[in-house]
Amino acid sequence: MKYSNKLFFKLARRVIMVSAALLLLTILSFECLRFLDEKKTMEAKLTELMQTYSLLLSQPLSEGDERSIHLLTAGLIVDTDVQAFVIRDNRGRVIDAYGLDDQLSRATGLGAPAIPPWQANSGILGRVNFQAVASIQHATTSGSVVIGELGLRLSPQRIYTLLITDLTMALVLLGVISTVVLFTTRSAYIFFIGGRLNALLADIRRVERSADHQPVLAGGVEDELAFVIEAYNEAHRGRLASQQKVLEYQDSLEQQVADRTRALKRELEEHGVTSRQLFFEKQRVDVTLNSIKDAVFNIDGSGRVVLANPACEQLLGTELLECLGRNILDLLPHEDSDSLSLVQDIQGFIANGDMPHKTHEIYLRPKSGELINAEVTLVPFVDDEHSASGMAVFIRDVTLQSQITEQLTYEARHDPLTGLVNRREFERRLASLNSGFGDNDEQHVLCFLDLDFFKIVNDSAGHQAGDQVLKDIAEGLSYLLRTSDTLARFGGDEFGLLLTACDVDNALRICEAMRAFVASYRFASGGVDFIFGVSIGVVSFEPGAQSSKFVLNRADEACYAAKAEGRNRVCLSSAEQA
Repeated sequence: MKYSNKLFFKLARRVIMVSAALLLLTILSFECLRFLDEKKTMEAKLTELMQTYSLLLSQPLSEGDERSIHLLTAGLIVDTDVQAFVIRDNRGRVIDAYGLDDQLSRATGLGAPAIPPWQANSGILGRVNFQAVASIQHATTSGSVVIGELGLRLSPQRIYTLLITDLTMALVLLGVISTVVLFTTRSAYIFFIGGRLNALLADIRRVERSADHQPVLAGGVEDELAFVIEAYNEAHRGRLASQQKVLEYQDSLEQQVADRTRALKRELEEHGVTSRQLFFEKQRVDVTLNSIKDAVFNIDGSGRVVLANPACEQLLGTELLECLGRNILDLLPHEDSDSLSLVQDIQGFIANGDMPHKTHEIYLRPKSGELINAEVTLVPFVDDEHSASGMAVFIRDVTLQSQITEQLTYEARHDPLTGLVNRREFERRLASLNSGFGDNDEQHVLCFLDLDFFKIVNDSAGHQAGDQVLKDIAEGLSYLLRTSDTLARFGGDEFGLLLTACDVDNALRICEAMRAFVASYRFASGGVDFIFGVSIGVVSFEPGAQSSKFVLNRADEACYAAKAEGRNRVCLSSAEQA
């Protein structure tokens, strides 16, 4: 396997980048100095041209000799550094101009030249703007008189061309030097390091494949890699020596174990028991106890715990070591849920050896403080003389089962939409109330309720709106009743009401309050307010006087009579009206 030279390329890249950066910094510094020198030269030339041509143009301008002026300015035109100039007389009239729009020069003078944004920034090199305006004076007997104006602008193009040429040559030279350094360094790296490093990596791969180690040659060079190779070879020699010692110790131990095993086998054969049978029995007991999800305690005749499985720790929140040796009653803080006392049962077993009842249902309170429904089973250990020498205590958490049973019982007895009891539970309570047990003079009232105009909202606004109306009305009606009364939903928009220990007059007042509540209830949907009413049939009965079915039929007939009379009213059974 060849080494990929990633280390070399990473090192060479960094060296080249640093060297290139330093070289570029040197070149840029040199170019900056050269730029400043050229800038000073251009500024000196501008000053010299302004002074020279101001003197040369003085005489012809004073005489108005434009031909001589044109001949003098021809020297400016042929100068490659001159970008533009303009000459005016003392009246502002343009005598000669070059490089500028004539109309622009008449209106604004020479003005500020258009400078590109990359030239206009003022940095360490300063603004590149070679422009000047000077007055042309003429000497007279009375002194110097200003007879005109000379505006001159020099082009920086020669400076830029020179800088670009120098930078291009420097970059080409940098690329050539970097390439030569890279290939030279790589050749030296491969010659001095690459071969030995590849040999070292190849041996490491062989050792990883469990092959024999082959000493790696250092190449006769004393450097850091040679020291690493020598240390690697020395480590392998030490490893081989250690492996040889381990093999010798292993052979010695195996021999000792074999001798001791034969001796133990002879001892076990003499006692008629083999180690395999003992291990199997122990494993079977451990696996059985550890696999049982119920908590299992073994207690002795004094009630102290001698054995416990891991489920005890999970159920009680007490570590197994803390359970051992403690009284079983101290580990089971509880409340009895049946008539049989678990404490009395265990105490009777401890004191007198009485056979305990088999199963108890208790509310166990572990260290977490959360009450648990538990089923406790007591199984005594009986010896050959049929006397109990200990007992197994099995504890099963039945909290979830109890909750499921309670939930199923609740769902079987209640309407899922309104939370009221359903018709089956209502009829069960009616039958219990009408069974005839209790005071013969006690009177009860049964009411049958049917909502009016409910089908309108169900058909117009949908079933979800209808369900919300039923829940709202059921909740409002419940607030008007006593805790001893029973309100049930029979299905659809029909309800039943059982008023215990209530005479007819009180029942009518309660029914009128319910009718008024339903009549005042409003449900808004889709911009429409829906109104409702309720027709209520009322019948009183005494326990055992009539069958429950007969009482229900009478209440149903009274409800239909309320609807026939115009809806939204309370109607007493016709038999009671008579």
